[in-house]
Amino acid sequence: MRRSIFLPALLLLVGAAPVDRIEQLRLGYQLAEWARQAGDADAMLAAARVVAASGARAARISGNALLPSDDDSATPAAALADEATRMAPGDARIAAAAAAVRDSVARGFVDGPSGAGPLALERRLGAHAVLSWSARARGGEMAIVSAVGDGDSDIDLKVSNVTGVAVCSDRKRDYYPVCRWSVGRAGTYRIEVTNKGIVPSNVMVLSN
Repeated sequence: MRRSIFLPALLLLVGAAPVDRIEQLRLGYQLAEWARQAGDADAMLAAARVVAASGARAARISGNALLPSDDDSATPAAALADEATRMAPGDARIAAAAAAVRDSVARGFVDGPSGAGPLALERRLGAHAVLSWSARARGGEMAIVSAVGDGDSDIDLKVSNVTGVAVCSDRKRDYYPVCRWSVGRAGTYRIEVTNKGIVPSNVMVLSN
């Protein structure tokens, strides 16, 4: 089976940011995966622009919660732009376009059109391992959790409320699970992402 050098992407939105930002991120990372398969640096730059427009920010984990990274320069969009330059070494046009993407993020594009964007955190998930964390959801809003993998492992997704009851579960044999649910009252949810495959897989967790 094909091995991608890039990370699958876990896309999480719980309440606050518009749902379409998550769909935008899904599009960006799916395009990035296609760019890797095709060896297309221009497509990778397009993916970087899509991710930049979503406002995705780098993150860290502290106290079982995702928080903004201490390094404001480490953005998901910049990482894709850097990957585009590695795909086309010595190409001045690609290098200039990648620099433009990094500059657009540095000038504040990272916040996107509707305020601060989702947080992004890279993690490696071993075979049959589970990545879990808690997230607070606002009441009266739609929540969405999604994942986009590299195609080598089956990725499952489960969301539970504070009593342990599952409010959504996607256990289909694929690498792009998604959960959407309507939040009645504000509350805390437990999100679990499971690598069902027999090989390790990297994930990028994104959350507002």
